[in-house]
Amino acid sequence: MTASVRSLRVEYGGRESLVDVRRPRFSWKIDDARPGARQTGYEIQLAKLAVSAHSDAGDGDSVFSSPLWESGRIESGESVFVEYDGPELESLSSYSVRVRVQDALLEWGAWSEPCRFSTAFLDAPWSAQWIMPNDDLGDQSGPSPYLRREFSIDADVISARLYASARGLMELSINGSRLGDHVLSPGWTDYEFRAQYVAHDVTALVQRGENAMGAILGDGWYAGRIARIRDERRRFGNRPQFLCELHIATATGTTIVSSDGTWVWTTGSILSSDIYDGEEYDARLEIPGWDTVAIDGGSAGRPEKRADGSAVSWQPVTVVGAADAGWRGTGTALLDAKINP
Repeated sequence: MTASVRSLRVEYGGRESLVDVRRPRFSWKIDDARPGARQTGYEIQLAKLAVSAHSDAGDGDSVFSSPLWESGRIESGESVFVEYDGPELESLSSYSVRVRVQDALLEWGAWSEPCRFSTAFLDAPWSAQWIMPNDDLGDQSGPSPYLRREFSIDADVISARLYASARGLMELSINGSRLGDHVLSPGWTDYEFRAQYVAHDVTALVQRGENAMGAILGDGWYAGRIARIRDERRRFGNRPQFLCELHIATATGTTIVSSDGTWVWTTGSILSSDIYDGEEYDARLEIPGWDTVAIDGGSAGRPEKRADGSAVSWQPVTVVGAADAGWRGTGTALLDAKINP
């Protein structure tokens, strides 16, 4: 019997996590029921994954035949936040890591199950632009904007990952399926200094052919009330804004679908949305299939009728600016990764 490794983690996330550091830290737990059991050493291997290795079948033992980095035997009982010490990791790339440990008798256990993770933008530039509805409500809270865009993919999808941020709150969907179960995403931040973004693996949702992507925005802390004082609203901006990049890898190359001036928007059943004042919802104004393709044969496949039969008017969005519109005091653009499991 030898010690075995379980629950291998990268930074604070498990399998399929996203990290925004070039030298991530690894943590693991050890199973060894023998009296006096302890770890006396460990070895880590890390391999970079090709796009074709995105599937679960793609990070087995063969991936580690030529690893990017091997720690060799490290004499240590450490198993929490062990720092990676190999070549700097690249932006927007996928990796797989595994660990094995030595027990008190200096015997090696089996390699752990690989833990696959991806890097965020790091220093890679964004091609997306901040967009927002082209209305001006002044100091009043208004209906939540529904943003959408259609796009076409001409080859089978190997992998797809969506990176998205909001000045305000957002609820995302692709082809009618909501992404994740988080609310108040991407969370509180000081919008004068930074914007947080989240990442979703949407490989199973993006299909060859026509697709649609949608986002419902809320005022949140950006444009809503951030204190119990009723006049304390619109501290950072008048209307919520949205930023996203969808990276789609196919056999013929990579396609990036970004937030830009091609998106359209309208209002739906959420008449108002505020952290302190709650939400006002009118089910008669729901737009069936608003985030899918060609629901009722409307122009460009957009649905044209609400649940009560009234017409939907889709408007072009307003482009606010490039992704580096958020600034730290030093003048360095900053978008922080925030992970959604």
